[in-house]
Amino acid sequence: MKILVPLNPRLGASYYRMAVPAAYLPPPLQVEFYRYRLNQYETRPLRTGLAWLDRAVGTAHDYAKWVEASHLLAKHRRYDALWLSRSLLNFPNRLEQKLDHFIYDIDDAVWLGEAAHRFPAYCQRARVVFAGNSFLAERATQFTPHVKIVPTSVDTTVHRKLAVTKEGFRVGWIGSSSGFRYLHETADALLAFFSREPTARLHVVADRYPSELKSLHPFLLFTPWNVHTSVALINSFSVGIMPLTDSDWERGKCAFKMLQYMACEVPVVASAVGMNREVFALANAPFGTAATTPHQWTEALLHYTALSEAERETVGANGRALVEKHFSTEHVGRAIATHLTEYF
Repeated sequence: MKILVPLNPRLGASYYRMAVPAAYLPPPLQVEFYRYRLNQYETRPLRTGLAWLDRAVGTAHDYAKWVEASHLLAKHRRYDALWLSRSLLNFPNRLEQKLDHFIYDIDDAVWLGEAAHRFPAYCQRARVVFAGNSFLAERATQFTPHVKIVPTSVDTTVHRKLAVTKEGFRVGWIGSSSGFRYLHETADALLAFFSREPTARLHVVADRYPSELKSLHPFLLFTPWNVHTSVALINSFSVGIMPLTDSDWERGKCAFKMLQYMACEVPVVASAVGMNREVFALANAPFGTAATTPHQWTEALLHYTALSEAERETVGANGRALVEKHFSTEHVGRAIATHLTEYF
């Protein structure tokens, strides 16, 4: 069986859903990756104030995306299956009517975004829907019975404990700047913590400096995200945090940030929302703390400052063991192989 996988060049959670687990698929299953570049960009990338120019550029850009999608579908006819995430194109088109024998993979609440008007049809026409958590699976089963929960994996050969010197107590957060709003919503709890531990620091690793987090600036360290240094930076954290609000968009997230911390043996404090809650429920030994209220966030961070480095290492090792058991690329790759042989 040969599977064609359009792969966005930007690394992220979706990259770890198929690109990395593919190495663990048994030999009868073959995967070829296609660098699907254009659809990551917005339909109207310019805001010049000249409506005619915006329309012209937007139309030209959409046409380029349409050409690339046409090439992808032509190539896909030579394969047994197409691995489709989110949507083929992010604007109305007729090409999607040609989709067949495909796997629909979702690791976000995509029906709230670009796939809003395609989600039911994608679910109904797919051979099988791979959902990253139970919330996503429940939504997909409204349109098809052929749904399998496939969690986002972590490459434990890359995300692992490294011999990195920890300089003071570091509350670490890594991710895209689009997630700064979650740090903003947790700012009061973080400030309450820093008022008790003024030498501690919030270490943000992202694509840009969080200038909007003004109240946290006195305690803020920033490092630009880089694929080559991200794992070492996570290892420098004393505790990794993943705050979320409790809404459908966040319930659709697949806890990837939290799993990265755990794979690097860093204790976590995370909102008890969606997949985060499911990960906490799997634990047989403490690897972190689930927090809901601002008070719980502050107390959880204070708890980890009170532990010795050796005690924090024990907590972190528990997280690593849980990731290896349930979320490693090898484990997820075997699950994908089992599901594919069932539906193709």
